Amino acid sequence: MPPDTRLRRKLGLKQGQRLAMVNMPYWFLECVGLINNTVLGDENLRNPDYVQIFARSAEQLEASLHAALRNFRPGAILWICHPDSPGGLDLDCGSATRLLADCGFEKIKELPLPNRWLASRFREAGKGNSTVN
Repeated sequence: MPPDTRLRRKLGLKQGQRLAMVNMPYWFLECVGLINNTVLGDENLRNPDYVQIFARSAEQLEASLHAALRNFRPGAILWICHPDSPGGLDLDCGSATRLLADCGFEKIKELPLPNRWLASRFREAGKGNSTVN
């Protein structure tokens, strides 16, 4: 399957970025493909331009988020991805939402991913218009 360049563009993945991919499932990199001149790491990558956390539960999100935020730099892109299923992680209400708000982030965008996953983009609270589309 060729990489989905539209998905890559919608996620804001670009050449030359430092990407922190946390708990990334095997299929994700197959979907977006490798990007030239990027540094790919996990939550321990220092000063990433882009952080994408994959979590199946609020507990996994909390552990991953705290680890990733130790190296987060202001202005970096933050996506939280989770299975889009009933009874799964809900980023619109509940403990996951409170956790992200307590860490100073607000949700601004949602995007469906392959394999029935959903990606939610967050930014630092108070950094522009708050719109979820």
